[in-house]
Amino acid sequence: MAALPFENRGTYVLNIVLLFCVAIEPYLFYQLFQVPIGLLDFASAVYAIDGGAMMFILAGLAFLILGEERGHPDRAWGFNPGRFRQTMYAETASGVIFWVSALPFLWIPDSIGSYIRFDTWYAVFVVFFVILRLGRGVPNKSRLEEVESQPSQTTRTNASDPAGKM
Repeated sequence: MAALPFENRGTYVLNIVLLFCVAIEPYLFYQLFQVPIGLLDFASAVYAIDGGAMMFILAGLAFLILGEERGHPDRAWGFNPGRFRQTMYAETASGVIFWVSALPFLWIPDSIGSYIRFDTWYAVFVVFFVILRLGRGVPNKSRLEEVESQPSQTTRTNASDPAGKM
């Protein structure tokens, strides 16, 4: 399990900003259904910025964990940096999609009676899970699996003795 120490630079600030974004998210979601249609453009843009900020902050925390574990490879047994990196990429891509959806040119109706901004929010789910799925094809070993697969240094065999007995 990977752990991010509190003393790490940026951890405290990112956690406080993430706490703020998570706290206002239900209010902003409520506003999407309660505001008059004239303010729906503004309310949905603010919600998209908040959703994108949460994704970017999660990706930033993942980046900090990857950097911390790179400096201390013996600390996290069973930690798979490859899968964690794929999650960081998926969160970054989701944040980009949320922030792009906040742009004014995506506030146009589509053919099914919704708005393109809302349709791009559905694309976040698809992109997130596709990126995670693509990462599964890459063979990534955790540190525990790497250590278990290495030959033990205590058992040495003589090259001329095929049975391994000296």
